[in-house]
Amino acid sequence: MKSKWFLFYCFLFAISSSLAANTLPAPIRLRVDLLLLSREANNERYKINSKEFGDRNLALYNTVSPKVISRKRPLFSWEVDTAIKQVTAYRILLASSKELLEKDQADYWDSKQTKGINNQVYYAGKPLQPGKKYYWKVAVWNQNQQKSGFSGIAEFIMDRNLNKDSISHHSLSFDWQLPEKTIQKSNGDVFFDFGKDAFAQLQLHLTSEKEDSLEIEAGETMNIDNTVSKNQPGNIRYSKIKLAVKKGEQDSLLKWPVDKKRNSRNPIQM
Repeated sequence: MKSKWFLFYCFLFAISSSLAANTLPAPIRLRVDLLLLSREANNERYKINSKEFGDRNLALYNTVSPKVISRKRPLFSWEVDTAIKQVTAYRILLASSKELLEKDQADYWDSKQTKGINNQVYYAGKPLQPGKKYYWKVAVWNQNQQKSGFSGIAEFIMDRNLNKDSISHHSLSFDWQLPEKTIQKSNGDVFFDFGKDAFAQLQLHLTSEKEDSLEIEAGETMNIDNTVSKNQPGNIRYSKIKLAVKKGEQDSLLKWPVDKKRNSRNPIQM
């Protein structure tokens, strides 16, 4: 009896191993209009509220709308594992809610099993609505008609102004960065080193026992003695402004002088 049970166990184990071997890796790195999608997309703005900056009502907002799809008929693409030698078919599910996709249901587009060797497919479902968020996932078949699992669910947001010729893009966004180094000078000056150049604005949180003023120098390079370089050739910039300080506690977002030369070249608006 023991030998029969052992053979039966081996038979079941062989079946389960065969099934496991036939499960192909799911597609990864899903893109819409060639934009690599994060697992979450958000079309809202929120105020910074962190331990680094405290609970103060900061003057700036952090934008979290990383991908905006502007074309009415976007291009969907993905990558497959190297274990899949050839893709012969795919199935895309696209829905207006994550809950539908989790049930393998789609209210906007179900491509069904569609033959194709490419991993780039133009949208062919119901018209996508401006300003709405959508969810999608994809599975593929290989040359032996073996099917992969579905990919993770990716999200994207349609632009409020859709056009067949528009270019999808990452929204302009920013985040807060603290100085990498702070040096208190013997003469009362404080030097802040942010570590690298950036398109940036500067906000200070100040506490003063009286009305006063500050002189603030900013530049793209520094000297050996931890001061801001003033005279540099070419386009390496330096600026100096004076800031009035009120008595008590305040947040000050600095307003730098307008650079007319740079603004004539269609600059990024901060």
